[in-house]
Amino acid sequence: MLKIIRSITLLFCFLLFTACSWFADDSEFEPADLISIEDPLPIDEKWSKGAGSGSGDQRLGLAPYIQDKQIYTADYKGELTAIDLATGKKKWQKDFKLSFSGGPGGNDEFLIVGSSNGEVLAVQIETGELVWQKQLSSEILSVPQLSEGIVIIRTTDGKIFALDSRDGHQLWKYEQDVPSLSLRGTSNPVIDKGIVLVGLSNGKLIALNLEDGRLLSEIVVAPPAGSSELDRIADIDGDPILYGGVLYAASYQGKVVAIDGRAGKAIWHRDIATAKNMTVDPEALYLVNKKDEVYALDLDTGSSIWKLTDLLYRQLSAPVVFKEFIVVGDYQGYLHFIDKKTGKIISREHADGDAITAQPLVVNHLLYVLSSDGDLAAFDINP
Repeated sequence: MLKIIRSITLLFCFLLFTACSWFADDSEFEPADLISIEDPLPIDEKWSKGAGSGSGDQRLGLAPYIQDKQIYTADYKGELTAIDLATGKKKWQKDFKLSFSGGPGGNDEFLIVGSSNGEVLAVQIETGELVWQKQLSSEILSVPQLSEGIVIIRTTDGKIFALDSRDGHQLWKYEQDVPSLSLRGTSNPVIDKGIVLVGLSNGKLIALNLEDGRLLSEIVVAPPAGSSELDRIADIDGDPILYGGVLYAASYQGKVVAIDGRAGKAIWHRDIATAKNMTVDPEALYLVNKKDEVYALDLDTGSSIWKLTDLLYRQLSAPVVFKEFIVVGDYQGYLHFIDKKTGKIISREHADGDAITAQPLVVNHLLYVLSSDGDLAAFDINP
Protein backbone atom coordinates (compact mmCIF):
# COMPACT_ATOMS: atom_id res chain seq x y z
CA MET A 1 0.00 0.00 0.00
CA LEU A 2 2.87 2.35 0.89
CA LYS A 3 4.50 1.67 -2.48
CA ILE A 4 1.25 2.54 -4.24
CA ILE A 5 0.99 5.83 -2.33
CA ARG A 6 4.61 6.67 -3.15
CA SER A 7 4.01 5.86 -6.81
CA ILE A 8 0.94 8.09 -6.91
CA THR A 9 2.84 10.88 -5.15
CA LEU A 10 5.74 10.64 -7.60
CA LEU A 11 3.33 10.62 -10.52
CA PHE A 12 1.53 13.69 -9.15
CA CYS A 13 4.83 15.53 -8.68
CA PHE A 14 5.89 14.62 -12.21
CA LEU A 15 2.61 15.87 -13.68
CA LEU A 16 2.80 19.05 -11.62
CA PHE A 17 6.37 19.69 -12.72
CA THR A 18 5.46 19.02 -16.35
CA ALA A 19 2.46 21.34 -16.18
CA CYS A 20 4.51 24.10 -14.59
CA SER A 21 7.19 23.70 -17.25
CA TRP A 22 4.56 23.83 -19.98
CA PHE A 23 3.03 27.03 -18.64
CA ALA A 24 6.47 28.58 -18.20
CA ASP A 25 7.22 27.98 -21.88
CA ASP A 26 3.75 29.16 -22.89
CA SER A 27 4.83 32.81 -22.58
CA GLU A 28 6.12 32.42 -26.13
CA PHE A 29 2.50 32.27 -27.28
CA GLU A 30 1.17 35.27 -25.35
CA PRO A 31 -0.85 37.67 -27.50
CA ALA A 32 1.13 40.60 -28.88
CA ASP A 33 0.59 43.99 -27.26
CA LEU A 34 -1.19 46.52 -29.44
CA ILE A 35 1.07 49.16 -30.95
CA SER A 36 -0.18 52.74 -31.06
CA ILE A 37 -1.16 54.07 -34.49
CA GLU A 38 -0.18 57.54 -35.61
CA ASP A 39 -3.04 59.50 -37.19
CA PRO A 40 -5.50 56.60 -37.47
CA LEU A 41 -8.31 56.95 -39.98
CA PRO A 42 -11.69 57.67 -38.35
CA ILE A 43 -14.03 54.69 -37.99
CA ASP A 44 -17.74 55.44 -37.96
CA GLU A 45 -20.10 53.02 -36.17
CA LYS A 46 -23.41 53.28 -38.03
CA TRP A 47 -25.41 51.19 -35.57
CA SER A 48 -25.10 48.45 -32.97
CA LYS A 49 -27.70 45.94 -31.83
CA GLY A 50 -27.91 42.92 -29.54
CA ALA A 51 -28.63 39.87 -31.72
CA GLY A 52 -28.99 37.03 -29.25
CA SER A 53 -26.27 35.39 -27.17
CA GLY A 54 -23.72 34.69 -29.90
CA SER A 55 -21.45 31.65 -29.70
CA GLY A 56 -20.34 32.22 -26.09
CA ASP A 57 -16.93 30.72 -25.37
CA GLN A 58 -17.55 27.76 -27.68
CA ARG A 59 -15.92 27.28 -31.07
CA LEU A 60 -19.01 27.20 -33.26
CA GLY A 61 -19.75 27.81 -36.91
CA LEU A 62 -22.14 30.69 -36.21
CA ALA A 63 -21.72 33.66 -38.53
CA PRO A 64 -24.06 36.39 -39.80
CA TYR A 65 -25.87 35.75 -43.07
CA ILE A 66 -27.08 38.50 -45.40
CA GLN A 67 -29.96 38.24 -47.85
CA ASP A 68 -31.48 41.23 -49.63
CA LYS A 69 -31.81 44.03 -47.04
CA GLN A 70 -31.63 41.90 -43.89
CA ILE A 71 -28.87 40.36 -41.80
CA TYR A 72 -29.61 37.14 -39.90
CA THR A 73 -27.88 35.59 -36.89
CA ALA A 74 -28.19 32.38 -34.87
CA ASP A 75 -26.94 31.85 -31.30
CA TYR A 76 -25.93 28.89 -29.17
CA LYS A 77 -29.11 29.14 -27.08
CA GLY A 78 -31.40 28.61 -30.07
CA GLU A 79 -32.42 32.12 -31.11
CA LEU A 80 -32.69 33.29 -34.71
CA THR A 81 -32.73 37.04 -35.32
CA ALA A 82 -33.45 39.19 -38.39
CA ILE A 83 -32.14 42.79 -38.45
CA ASP A 84 -32.45 45.55 -41.05
CA LEU A 85 -29.07 46.16 -42.74
CA ALA A 86 -29.40 49.93 -43.01
CA THR A 87 -30.90 50.86 -39.65
CA GLY A 88 -30.12 48.00 -37.26
CA LYS A 89 -33.81 47.70 -36.42
CA LYS A 90 -34.86 44.21 -35.34
CA LYS A 91 -37.41 42.68 -37.73
CA TRP A 92 -38.11 39.44 -35.89
CA GLN A 93 -36.58 37.09 -33.32
CA LYS A 94 -37.53 33.45 -32.67
CA ASP A 95 -36.45 31.10 -29.88
CA PHE A 96 -36.27 27.42 -30.90
CA LYS A 97 -34.66 26.24 -27.63
CA LEU A 98 -31.90 24.31 -29.42
CA SER A 99 -28.12 24.58 -29.27
CA PHE A 100 -27.43 26.12 -32.67
CA SER A 101 -23.86 25.49 -33.79
CA GLY A 102 -23.73 26.04 -37.57
CA GLY A 103 -25.28 28.71 -39.77
CA PRO A 104 -27.45 30.32 -40.74
CA GLY A 105 -27.40 29.87 -44.51
CA GLY A 106 -30.17 29.92 -47.06
CA ASN A 107 -31.71 31.83 -49.97
CA ASP A 108 -34.47 34.38 -50.49
CA GLU A 109 -37.08 31.92 -49.22
CA PHE A 110 -35.55 29.86 -46.40
CA LEU A 111 -33.04 30.16 -43.57
CA ILE A 112 -31.25 26.90 -42.71
CA VAL A 113 -29.43 26.34 -39.41
CA GLY A 114 -27.83 23.32 -37.69
CA SER A 115 -27.46 22.32 -34.04
CA SER A 116 -24.89 20.63 -31.82
CA ASN A 117 -27.22 17.59 -31.60
CA GLY A 118 -27.48 17.22 -35.36
CA GLU A 119 -30.87 18.87 -35.93
CA VAL A 120 -31.40 20.91 -39.10
CA LEU A 121 -34.11 23.59 -39.17
CA ALA A 122 -35.59 25.44 -42.12
CA VAL A 123 -37.62 28.59 -41.40
CA GLN A 124 -39.38 31.17 -43.54
CA ILE A 125 -36.88 33.98 -44.09
CA GLU A 126 -39.55 36.69 -43.91
CA THR A 127 -41.20 35.56 -40.67
CA GLY A 128 -38.93 33.05 -38.91
CA GLU A 129 -41.74 30.48 -38.84
CA LEU A 130 -40.60 26.84 -38.81
CA VAL A 131 -41.05 25.00 -42.14
CA TRP A 132 -39.40 21.66 -41.32
CA GLN A 133 -36.92 19.99 -38.94
CA LYS A 134 -34.64 17.03 -39.70
CA GLN A 135 -32.42 14.88 -37.46
CA LEU A 136 -28.97 14.06 -38.87
CA SER A 137 -26.11 11.91 -37.57
CA SER A 138 -23.97 14.33 -35.51
CA GLU A 139 -23.06 17.92 -34.63
CA ILE A 140 -23.18 20.54 -37.40
CA LEU A 141 -20.38 23.14 -37.28
CA SER A 142 -20.51 24.31 -40.90
CA VAL A 143 -22.89 26.75 -42.53
CA PRO A 144 -25.64 24.96 -44.51
CA GLN A 145 -25.60 25.80 -48.23
CA LEU A 146 -28.68 25.98 -50.46
CA SER A 147 -28.74 25.87 -54.26
CA GLU A 148 -31.23 24.66 -56.87
CA GLY A 149 -33.63 23.54 -54.14
CA ILE A 150 -30.99 21.35 -52.45
CA VAL A 151 -29.59 21.93 -48.96
CA ILE A 152 -26.04 20.68 -48.39
CA ILE A 153 -25.12 19.92 -44.76
CA ARG A 154 -21.80 18.65 -43.44
CA THR A 155 -21.66 16.90 -40.05
CA THR A 156 -18.62 16.42 -37.82
CA ASP A 157 -18.64 12.62 -38.27
CA GLY A 158 -17.54 13.00 -41.90
CA LYS A 159 -20.93 12.82 -43.64
CA ILE A 160 -22.30 15.20 -46.27
CA PHE A 161 -26.09 15.26 -46.60
CA ALA A 162 -28.25 16.62 -49.41
CA LEU A 163 -31.80 17.52 -48.33
CA ASP A 164 -34.80 18.78 -50.28
CA SER A 165 -35.31 22.43 -49.30
CA ARG A 166 -39.11 22.09 -49.43
CA ASP A 167 -39.58 19.37 -46.80
CA GLY A 168 -36.12 18.25 -45.62
CA HIS A 169 -36.24 14.69 -46.98
CA GLN A 170 -32.84 13.18 -47.77
CA LEU A 171 -31.78 13.12 -51.43
CA TRP A 172 -28.32 11.58 -51.00
CA LYS A 173 -25.47 11.12 -48.53
CA TYR A 174 -21.70 10.98 -48.98
CA GLU A 175 -19.48 9.42 -46.28
CA GLN A 176 -15.76 9.75 -45.64
CA ASP A 177 -13.66 8.32 -42.80
CA VAL A 178 -12.66 10.86 -40.16
CA PRO A 179 -9.13 10.80 -38.67
CA SER A 180 -8.90 9.78 -35.01
CA LEU A 181 -7.65 13.28 -34.18
CA SER A 182 -8.74 16.46 -35.95
CA LEU A 183 -9.49 20.10 -35.25
CA ARG A 184 -12.87 21.12 -33.87
CA GLY A 185 -14.47 22.67 -36.90
CA THR A 186 -15.38 21.87 -40.49
CA SER A 187 -15.13 23.91 -43.66
CA ASN A 188 -18.31 25.09 -45.31
CA PRO A 189 -19.31 23.35 -48.54
CA VAL A 190 -19.09 25.59 -51.61
CA ILE A 191 -21.60 25.14 -54.45
CA ASP A 192 -20.71 26.33 -57.95
CA LYS A 193 -22.48 25.43 -61.22
CA GLY A 194 -23.92 22.16 -59.93
CA ILE A 195 -20.71 21.07 -58.16
CA VAL A 196 -20.24 20.79 -54.38
CA LEU A 197 -16.67 21.50 -53.20
CA VAL A 198 -15.76 20.28 -49.71
CA GLY A 199 -12.47 20.40 -47.81
CA LEU A 200 -12.07 17.36 -45.55
CA SER A 201 -10.25 16.64 -42.30
CA ASN A 202 -7.85 14.24 -44.07
CA GLY A 203 -6.34 17.03 -46.17
CA LYS A 204 -8.34 16.22 -49.31
CA LEU A 205 -10.55 18.48 -51.39
CA ILE A 206 -13.45 16.69 -53.12
CA ALA A 207 -15.95 17.68 -55.80
CA LEU A 208 -19.42 16.08 -55.74
CA ASN A 209 -22.28 16.27 -58.18
CA LEU A 210 -24.98 18.41 -56.57
CA GLU A 211 -27.84 16.38 -58.06
CA ASP A 212 -26.84 12.86 -56.98
CA GLY A 213 -23.70 13.12 -54.78
CA ARG A 214 -21.37 11.32 -57.20
CA LEU A 215 -17.67 11.85 -56.52
CA LEU A 216 -16.33 13.81 -59.50
CA SER A 217 -12.77 14.47 -58.38
CA GLU A 218 -10.47 14.30 -55.38
CA ILE A 219 -7.35 16.39 -54.79
CA VAL A 220 -4.84 15.93 -51.96
CA VAL A 221 -4.04 19.41 -50.65
CA ALA A 222 -1.84 18.21 -47.78
CA PRO A 223 -1.43 14.50 -46.98
CA PRO A 224 -1.20 13.67 -43.25
CA ALA A 225 2.47 13.30 -42.33
CA GLY A 226 4.42 12.78 -39.13
CA SER A 227 5.01 10.21 -36.41
CA SER A 228 2.22 11.30 -34.05
CA GLU A 229 -1.52 11.85 -34.44
CA LEU A 230 -0.96 15.53 -33.59
CA ASP A 231 1.60 15.90 -36.38
CA ARG A 232 -0.78 14.23 -38.81
CA ILE A 233 -3.62 16.75 -38.42
CA ALA A 234 -4.28 17.97 -41.95
CA ASP A 235 -7.76 19.48 -41.66
CA ILE A 236 -9.08 21.79 -44.35
CA ASP A 237 -11.27 23.93 -42.10
CA GLY A 238 -11.29 27.07 -44.24
CA ASP A 239 -13.66 27.33 -47.18
CA PRO A 240 -12.20 26.62 -50.63
CA ILE A 241 -12.34 29.66 -52.93
CA LEU A 242 -13.07 29.53 -56.67
CA TYR A 243 -11.90 32.78 -58.27
CA GLY A 244 -11.04 33.55 -61.88
CA GLY A 245 -11.02 29.86 -62.80
CA VAL A 246 -8.54 29.04 -60.02
CA LEU A 247 -9.34 27.04 -56.88
CA TYR A 248 -7.58 28.15 -53.69
CA ALA A 249 -7.47 25.90 -50.60
CA ALA A 250 -5.40 25.53 -47.43
CA SER A 251 -4.81 23.00 -44.65
CA TYR A 252 -3.93 23.41 -40.98
CA GLN A 253 -0.57 21.60 -40.95
CA GLY A 254 0.27 21.81 -44.61
CA LYS A 255 -0.05 24.05 -47.60
CA VAL A 256 -1.89 26.84 -49.35
CA VAL A 257 -2.45 25.75 -52.94
CA ALA A 258 -3.74 27.28 -56.15
CA ILE A 259 -5.26 24.72 -58.53
CA ASP A 260 -6.25 25.17 -62.16
CA GLY A 261 -10.04 24.75 -62.07
CA ARG A 262 -10.18 23.04 -65.48
CA ALA A 263 -7.05 20.89 -65.54
CA GLY A 264 -7.12 20.06 -61.82
CA LYS A 265 -3.36 20.61 -61.56
CA ALA A 266 -1.53 22.70 -58.96
CA ILE A 267 -0.32 26.11 -60.17
CA TRP A 268 1.63 26.89 -57.02
CA HIS A 269 1.78 26.03 -53.33
CA ARG A 270 3.10 27.65 -50.16
CA ASP A 271 4.00 26.03 -46.84
CA ILE A 272 1.63 28.13 -44.74
CA ALA A 273 -0.72 26.53 -42.20
CA THR A 274 -4.18 27.93 -41.54
CA ALA A 275 -7.58 26.72 -40.35
CA LYS A 276 -9.43 29.96 -41.18
CA ASN A 277 -11.22 31.21 -44.27
CA MET A 278 -9.11 33.06 -46.78
CA THR A 279 -10.32 35.95 -48.92
CA VAL A 280 -9.37 37.18 -52.39
CA ASP A 281 -9.64 40.21 -54.67
CA PRO A 282 -8.03 41.07 -58.02
CA GLU A 283 -4.82 42.07 -56.26
CA ALA A 284 -4.03 39.20 -53.86
CA LEU A 285 -5.05 36.22 -51.76
CA TYR A 286 -5.24 37.17 -48.06
CA LEU A 287 -5.01 34.79 -45.12
CA VAL A 288 -4.19 34.45 -41.41
CA ASN A 289 -1.90 31.58 -40.41
CA LYS A 290 -2.03 29.62 -37.14
CA LYS A 291 0.37 32.09 -35.46
CA ASP A 292 -1.94 34.98 -36.46
CA GLU A 293 0.45 36.38 -39.03
CA VAL A 294 -1.48 38.07 -41.86
CA TYR A 295 -0.35 37.40 -45.45
CA ALA A 296 -1.04 38.87 -48.87
CA LEU A 297 -0.01 36.39 -51.58
CA ASP A 298 0.43 37.02 -55.30
CA LEU A 299 -2.38 35.29 -57.20
CA ASP A 300 -0.14 34.05 -60.03
CA THR A 301 2.89 32.82 -58.09
CA GLY A 302 1.91 32.54 -54.41
CA SER A 303 4.86 34.71 -53.38
CA SER A 304 4.41 37.04 -50.41
CA ILE A 305 3.48 40.60 -51.25
CA TRP A 306 3.65 41.41 -47.54
CA LYS A 307 3.39 39.74 -44.14
CA LEU A 308 2.11 41.43 -40.96
CA THR A 309 3.47 40.12 -37.64
CA ASP A 310 2.15 42.82 -35.27
CA LEU A 311 -0.88 40.73 -34.19
CA LEU A 312 0.76 37.46 -33.18
CA TYR A 313 -1.45 35.07 -31.15
CA ARG A 314 -4.31 37.57 -30.84
CA GLN A 315 -6.75 34.86 -32.00
CA LEU A 316 -7.69 36.69 -35.16
CA SER A 317 -10.83 36.16 -37.19
CA ALA A 318 -10.65 35.29 -40.86
CA PRO A 319 -9.82 38.39 -42.96
CA VAL A 320 -12.21 40.33 -45.16
CA VAL A 321 -11.59 42.89 -47.92
CA PHE A 322 -13.21 46.23 -47.07
CA LYS A 323 -12.61 49.07 -49.54
CA GLU A 324 -8.82 49.59 -49.63
CA PHE A 325 -8.22 47.60 -46.47
CA ILE A 326 -8.04 44.12 -44.99
CA VAL A 327 -9.97 43.83 -41.73
CA VAL A 328 -9.54 41.23 -38.98
CA GLY A 329 -11.09 41.02 -35.52
CA ASP A 330 -9.35 39.71 -32.39
CA TYR A 331 -10.00 38.06 -29.03
CA GLN A 332 -10.48 41.41 -27.22
CA GLY A 333 -13.08 42.72 -29.66
CA TYR A 334 -10.75 44.99 -31.65
CA LEU A 335 -11.04 45.48 -35.40
CA HIS A 336 -7.73 46.05 -37.18
CA PHE A 337 -7.74 47.89 -40.53
CA ILE A 338 -4.72 46.94 -42.66
CA ASP A 339 -3.61 48.77 -45.80
CA LYS A 340 -3.95 46.30 -48.70
CA LYS A 341 -0.87 47.59 -50.49
CA THR A 342 1.62 47.92 -47.63
CA GLY A 343 0.37 45.51 -44.95
CA LYS A 344 0.52 48.23 -42.28
CA ILE A 345 -2.21 48.75 -39.69
CA ILE A 346 -3.70 52.16 -40.38
CA SER A 347 -6.61 52.19 -37.92
CA ARG A 348 -8.22 50.27 -35.07
CA GLU A 349 -11.67 50.23 -33.51
CA HIS A 350 -13.10 48.41 -30.51
CA ALA A 351 -16.42 46.89 -31.50
CA ASP A 352 -19.19 46.51 -28.96
CA GLY A 353 -18.99 43.12 -27.28
CA ASP A 354 -16.41 40.41 -26.70
CA ALA A 355 -14.13 38.47 -29.03
CA ILE A 356 -14.67 38.61 -32.78
CA THR A 357 -14.41 35.05 -34.03
CA ALA A 358 -16.81 35.10 -36.99
CA GLN A 359 -15.49 36.45 -40.28
CA PRO A 360 -16.84 40.00 -40.81
CA LEU A 361 -19.08 40.66 -43.82
CA VAL A 362 -19.05 43.53 -46.33
CA VAL A 363 -22.24 44.60 -48.12
CA ASN A 364 -23.11 47.92 -49.78
CA HIS A 365 -19.86 49.58 -48.66
CA LEU A 366 -20.43 48.81 -44.97
CA LEU A 367 -18.64 46.36 -42.66
CA TYR A 368 -20.80 44.11 -40.46
CA VAL A 369 -19.28 42.49 -37.37
CA LEU A 370 -20.74 39.93 -34.95
CA SER A 371 -19.05 39.42 -31.57
CA SER A 372 -19.01 36.14 -29.65
CA ASP A 373 -21.56 37.50 -27.14
CA GLY A 374 -24.04 38.42 -29.86
CA ASP A 375 -23.45 42.13 -30.45
CA LEU A 376 -23.90 43.04 -34.11
CA ALA A 377 -22.58 46.33 -35.50
CA ALA A 378 -22.15 48.13 -38.82
CA PHE A 379 -19.05 50.26 -39.56
CA ASP A 380 -17.71 52.59 -42.20
CA ILE A 381 -14.27 54.16 -42.61
CA ASN A 382 -13.38 57.56 -43.99
CA PRO A 383 -10.33 57.22 -46.25
